[in-house]
Amino acid sequence: MVDVDQIQKINSLAQDLLRQGIAKDHEDAFHQAERVYQKQAPAYQEFKETFRSVEAQARPKAPENPLPEDLSSEKIQDILVKNKDFLVKKIREFQEKMEAMEQEIAILKTKVVASSAAVRAAAVQQESRPSSASSASSSSSSTQSHPRLGNYKEGDVSIEKFFYAGNKK
Repeated sequence: MVDVDQIQKINSLAQDLLRQGIAKDHEDAFHQAERVYQKQAPAYQEFKETFRSVEAQARPKAPENPLPEDLSSEKIQDILVKNKDFLVKKIREFQEKMEAMEQEIAILKTKVVASSAAVRAAAVQQESRPSSASSASSSSSSTQSHPRLGNYKEGDVSIEKFFYAGNKK
Protein backbone atom coordinates (compact mmCIF):
# COMPACT_ATOMS: atom_id res chain seq x y z
CA MET A 1 0.00 0.00 0.00
CA VAL A 2 1.17 3.54 -0.81
CA ASP A 3 1.96 5.76 2.13
CA VAL A 4 -0.29 8.74 1.43
CA ASP A 5 1.18 10.77 4.27
CA GLN A 6 4.69 10.49 2.83
CA ILE A 7 3.44 11.46 -0.66
CA GLN A 8 1.69 14.51 0.75
CA LYS A 9 4.85 15.56 2.59
CA ILE A 10 6.96 15.21 -0.57
CA ASN A 11 4.38 17.11 -2.61
CA SER A 12 4.16 19.97 -0.10
CA LEU A 13 7.95 20.16 0.12
CA ALA A 14 8.17 20.24 -3.67
CA GLN A 15 5.66 23.11 -3.77
CA ASP A 16 7.65 25.00 -1.14
CA LEU A 17 10.85 24.50 -3.12
CA LEU A 18 9.14 25.90 -6.24
CA ARG A 19 7.71 28.89 -4.37
CA GLN A 20 11.07 29.78 -2.87
CA GLY A 21 12.82 29.49 -6.23
CA ILE A 22 15.12 26.69 -5.14
CA ALA A 23 13.86 24.36 -7.89
CA LYS A 24 13.69 25.35 -11.55
CA ASP A 25 10.51 23.38 -12.36
CA HIS A 26 8.02 20.98 -10.79
CA GLU A 27 9.96 17.87 -11.74
CA ASP A 28 13.19 19.22 -10.23
CA ALA A 29 11.34 20.17 -7.04
CA PHE A 30 9.84 16.70 -6.85
CA HIS A 31 13.27 15.06 -7.20
CA GLN A 32 14.78 17.33 -4.54
CA ALA A 33 11.94 16.60 -2.13
CA GLU A 34 12.31 12.92 -2.89
CA ARG A 35 15.99 13.06 -1.95
CA VAL A 36 15.08 14.71 1.36
CA TYR A 37 12.83 11.80 2.22
CA GLN A 38 15.16 8.89 1.52
CA LYS A 39 12.64 6.35 2.60
CA GLN A 40 12.46 4.22 -0.53
CA ALA A 41 9.62 1.84 0.38
CA PRO A 42 8.51 -0.59 -2.34
CA ALA A 43 5.02 0.90 -2.41
CA TYR A 44 6.51 4.34 -2.88
CA GLN A 45 8.62 3.13 -5.81
CA GLU A 46 5.49 1.67 -7.38
CA PHE A 47 3.66 4.97 -6.94
CA LYS A 48 6.58 6.90 -8.45
CA GLU A 49 6.62 4.67 -11.53
CA THR A 50 2.86 5.00 -11.93
CA PHE A 51 3.09 8.75 -11.55
CA ARG A 52 5.77 9.01 -14.23
CA SER A 53 3.85 6.82 -16.66
CA VAL A 54 0.65 8.86 -16.18
CA GLU A 55 2.61 12.09 -16.55
CA ALA A 56 4.22 10.82 -19.77
CA GLN A 57 0.82 9.92 -21.21
CA ALA A 58 -0.66 13.30 -20.26
CA ARG A 59 2.03 15.31 -22.02
CA PRO A 60 1.16 16.27 -25.60
CA LYS A 61 3.59 14.76 -28.02
CA ALA A 62 5.61 17.43 -29.76
CA PRO A 63 6.59 16.77 -33.34
CA GLU A 64 9.95 15.09 -33.42
CA ASN A 65 11.36 17.39 -36.09
CA PRO A 66 9.41 20.65 -36.35
CA LEU A 67 11.55 21.95 -39.21
CA PRO A 68 12.17 19.96 -42.35
CA GLU A 69 15.72 18.74 -42.60
CA ASP A 70 16.39 20.68 -45.78
CA LEU A 71 15.90 24.01 -43.96
CA SER A 72 19.29 24.85 -42.60
CA SER A 73 20.04 28.01 -40.67
CA GLU A 74 21.66 29.51 -43.79
CA LYS A 75 18.49 28.97 -45.81
CA ILE A 76 16.40 30.47 -43.04
CA GLN A 77 18.68 33.51 -42.95
CA ASP A 78 18.43 33.80 -46.73
CA ILE A 79 14.64 33.71 -46.54
CA LEU A 80 14.62 36.33 -43.79
CA VAL A 81 16.93 38.60 -45.79
CA LYS A 82 14.68 38.28 -48.85
CA ASN A 83 11.61 39.08 -46.75
CA LYS A 84 13.36 42.10 -45.24
CA ASP A 85 14.41 43.37 -48.68
CA PHE A 86 10.88 42.90 -50.01
CA LEU A 87 9.36 44.79 -47.08
CA VAL A 88 11.89 47.63 -47.37
CA LYS A 89 11.12 47.91 -51.09
CA LYS A 90 7.36 48.03 -50.46
CA ILE A 91 7.75 50.64 -47.72
CA ARG A 92 9.85 52.83 -50.03
CA GLU A 93 7.22 52.51 -52.77
CA PHE A 94 4.53 53.58 -50.31
CA GLN A 95 6.66 56.52 -49.17
CA GLU A 96 7.17 57.65 -52.78
CA LYS A 97 3.43 57.36 -53.46
CA MET A 98 2.65 59.35 -50.33
CA GLU A 99 5.10 62.09 -51.32
CA ALA A 100 3.58 62.26 -54.81
CA MET A 101 0.10 62.50 -53.30
CA GLU A 102 1.22 65.26 -50.92
CA GLN A 103 2.65 67.21 -53.87
CA GLU A 104 -0.61 66.79 -55.82
CA ILE A 105 -2.60 67.96 -52.80
CA ALA A 106 -0.37 71.02 -52.45
CA ILE A 107 -0.82 71.84 -56.16
CA LEU A 108 -4.59 71.42 -55.88
CA LYS A 109 -4.69 73.64 -52.80
CA THR A 110 -2.84 76.42 -54.61
CA LYS A 111 -5.18 76.08 -57.59
CA VAL A 112 -8.24 76.25 -55.35
CA VAL A 113 -6.91 79.28 -53.50
CA ALA A 114 -6.00 81.00 -56.78
CA SER A 115 -9.37 80.26 -58.38
CA SER A 116 -11.32 81.40 -55.32
CA ALA A 117 -9.28 84.61 -55.21
CA ALA A 118 -9.99 85.17 -58.90
CA VAL A 119 -13.71 84.60 -58.34
CA ARG A 120 -13.72 87.05 -55.44
CA ALA A 121 -11.83 89.65 -57.48
CA ALA A 122 -14.28 89.28 -60.36
CA ALA A 123 -17.24 89.64 -57.99
CA VAL A 124 -15.77 92.79 -56.45
CA GLN A 125 -15.13 94.27 -59.90
CA GLN A 126 -18.68 93.54 -61.02
CA GLU A 127 -20.16 95.10 -57.91
CA SER A 128 -18.00 98.22 -58.19
CA ARG A 129 -18.96 98.85 -61.87
CA PRO A 130 -22.51 100.05 -62.16
CA SER A 131 -23.96 99.38 -65.58
CA SER A 132 -26.11 101.95 -67.30
CA ALA A 133 -28.97 99.52 -67.75
CA SER A 134 -29.05 98.50 -64.13
CA SER A 135 -28.80 102.11 -62.92
CA ALA A 136 -31.77 103.08 -65.07
CA SER A 137 -33.84 100.18 -63.84
CA SER A 138 -32.80 100.78 -60.25
CA SER A 139 -33.90 104.42 -60.40
CA SER A 140 -37.32 103.41 -61.65
CA SER A 141 -37.59 100.52 -59.22
CA SER A 142 -36.43 102.68 -56.31
CA THR A 143 -39.68 104.57 -56.47
CA GLN A 144 -41.66 101.35 -56.46
CA SER A 145 -39.67 99.28 -53.90
CA HIS A 146 -37.53 100.74 -51.21
CA PRO A 147 -35.10 98.79 -48.96
CA ARG A 148 -36.78 100.24 -45.90
CA LEU A 149 -40.01 98.68 -47.00
CA GLY A 150 -38.38 95.22 -47.09
CA ASN A 151 -38.39 94.82 -50.85
CA TYR A 152 -34.72 94.13 -51.51
CA LYS A 153 -32.54 91.30 -52.80
CA GLU A 154 -29.28 89.88 -51.47
CA GLY A 155 -27.44 91.29 -54.47
CA ASP A 156 -28.61 94.80 -53.56
CA VAL A 157 -26.75 94.75 -50.24
CA SER A 158 -23.26 93.23 -50.20
CA ILE A 159 -21.26 92.55 -47.04
CA GLU A 160 -18.06 93.48 -48.88
CA LYS A 161 -19.44 96.98 -49.43
CA PHE A 162 -19.71 97.45 -45.69
CA PHE A 163 -16.32 96.01 -44.72
CA TYR A 164 -14.04 96.79 -47.69
CA ALA A 165 -11.80 99.75 -46.89
CA GLY A 166 -9.30 99.75 -49.76
CA ASN A 167 -9.26 101.30 -53.22
CA LYS A 168 -12.02 100.19 -55.51
CA LYS A 169 -10.76 99.39 -58.96
